[in-house]
Amino acid sequence: MKSINGFSINGKVCVGKHTFEVQTEAKEDSLVVSSVFFKGRVVKQYSSSVPSDEKREVYLRKFHEEVKRRFVSDLISQKKRQGLNGNGNLTATTFLKRLTEKIEKSVTGIRLIYLEINGNTVFNRLVTGFVPLLSDFVSLLNKVYGDLEVAVFPVKEKRLLFLKGKKLLSCFLIENHRELTTLNVSIINPLKKVISEMERELP
Repeated sequence: MKSINGFSINGKVCVGKHTFEVQTEAKEDSLVVSSVFFKGRVVKQYSSSVPSDEKREVYLRKFHEEVKRRFVSDLISQKKRQGLNGNGNLTATTFLKRLTEKIEKSVTGIRLIYLEINGNTVFNRLVTGFVPLLSDFVSLLNKVYGDLEVAVFPVKEKRLLFLKGKKLLSCFLIENHRELTTLNVSIINPLKKVISEMERELP
């Protein structure tokens, strides 16, 4: 149900068993702000400027409905990032912690800087846009050398290790500059073993 008072709109959106209150109001300088409440607390806010060719009240209604759709979409995306299965038995945070612990026990001299699980990013210490570039470059290499599970790149006297499993995509920074033969024995092979073990726990 939706109510309109002056230049504000109040409504609700239901997600599963939960009901969220949505309040959209016009501010000064043609700004429209929409707040999503759960149990009286603001959990998300969206804002937009009213287009110069549109009446404020008309745009307010449109933005209010758009926000409800966006909020549901954002919740679904957030759940995909945080929960790896429908039962909530294994969260991305828990998985990341366990994976990191296993790696620290098995391999030294590396740092995990990116992790993707079934297409969902759960950890990213790389600069914006770097992962797609890296993935594109590996795809180009795949066309030449066949399907690559591992790719190593020199980065400022260090090495960046790109490791692709069946469900995990990860990048590591190798702190000590080593020859590729040494890397295979001391870092790459142990890492592949850890990744393979952890992938068995994923749905």
